[in-house]
Amino acid sequence: MKTTVKRVIIILLVVMLLMGIKQFGPQLRFAFDLYTGRYDAAELIYDPSMASEDNHRWKSFDKMICTYMDRMLDRYYQGKLSYEDAMSVFEAMNEHQFFHPYAVERIQLVNEMEAARIDLGHADTYYSNGDYARAIPLYRQSLLADETAARRLADAETRYREQVLEQAVQAMDKGQYADAETALLDGMDVLGQEDADLSLALEDARRMAADEAYEINMATARWLLNEEGPQTAFQYMAQLRAQDPNDFSLELLQQRFLHEYEEDICTRAQALQEAHDRTGACDLLTEGLTWIDSARLMTLLSDIRGSMPFALAEIPVLRDETADARTGATSSVSRDKVLADIQGNSYSNSFSADIGSIVFDLGGDFALFSGIVAFPQGEKSDIYRSSATLQIYGDEALLYEFADIGSASAPMPFSLSVAGVRELMLRWTCQGANGWKDWGRFATLFDSQLMMKDPSNATEN
Repeated sequence: MKTTVKRVIIILLVVMLLMGIKQFGPQLRFAFDLYTGRYDAAELIYDPSMASEDNHRWKSFDKMICTYMDRMLDRYYQGKLSYEDAMSVFEAMNEHQFFHPYAVERIQLVNEMEAARIDLGHADTYYSNGDYARAIPLYRQSLLADETAARRLADAETRYREQVLEQAVQAMDKGQYADAETALLDGMDVLGQEDADLSLALEDARRMAADEAYEINMATARWLLNEEGPQTAFQYMAQLRAQDPNDFSLELLQQRFLHEYEEDICTRAQALQEAHDRTGACDLLTEGLTWIDSARLMTLLSDIRGSMPFALAEIPVLRDETADARTGATSSVSRDKVLADIQGNSYSNSFSADIGSIVFDLGGDFALFSGIVAFPQGEKSDIYRSSATLQIYGDEALLYEFADIGSASAPMPFSLSVAGVRELMLRWTCQGANGWKDWGRFATLFDSQLMMKDPSNATEN
């Protein structure tokens, strides 16, 4: 009996409630329909014409709609609604025109959260397997899903950074700089190009790779220089520079190679000079100057040349006014015809003429003219051919005279300053009863030489 009474009371209360809802106006009925999921009934109440007639009511409906949807969204965020249940609510509301603007945004938020939760699960799986490169972007996408995702993201980034750095260091230790650079660039793609640790390591890898390439190129150039000569080596260097004219390391490489080449030429030339092979030293320096513009090589070449003696035979002849008095030949010059004097002294070269003069072009390049004037072996002076005289002129000024050289004359060394002299003239005259006057060779010039520099500062004997 009591149970029946209770049922009757409940039914009466429900009927009264329904009658009250219907009686108390559209807002209350709209709210009831909305919260009970009767969206079709709510749509009938939410009439655009009614909203336009009563703006306050329309705003009230909108507020109820937003409040309801936010409550449903919060329940989903808190895990009280599943993804499927939340989507069924918002998609059902989205089917009604007046709910649509509000429902679309919530549907997007639910999908984003669901995707974030899925990403978080995948991220944790990758993290547990040590695959931090895959875990990190998923953690970043899942920050919305869980407050602890940020901490897990930071931990994954730290572990991944250490992993990449270790891989790069191992590659660099093996000289595999390209592999190290690839690993670091991949790491920076994951962690961000601004990652300081990976950026510094990348600089080191690239610097070490450049240093290795630098040394390989230098070794190649040295090998080409030694095996195939300077032309091939310098062509190789030019080709390297042409690859990137603005590459500072290639510029340094070329400068270093030029410096080494210059140093090598100087060292070898000085060794030849010390071995008294001045000609070889000059040839070597001259060859070097065909490849590099070097003030140092020029100076050394000038110094060695300045210390080198030049024989008269090496000097250009401007005028030969010697003659054979008997035959009328235009020249009576004799070179190296005799290499000993009457006293038995030996010489390396000799120069003489029967009579007349010969002029050499010094060009102002020499400082010292030296030699020995002596009576030659195999000749004989007598009353008919008593002696000969040799006069030496510099630009028509008499520098020295060796007078009356006969078989009794001792050898006469000399050293004359010819600094600034352009034309050097040797003039022979003869004394005696013989009318031909053609025995100027009595005053033969032995071991004559010209020097560009005068180490003793001597002028004449």
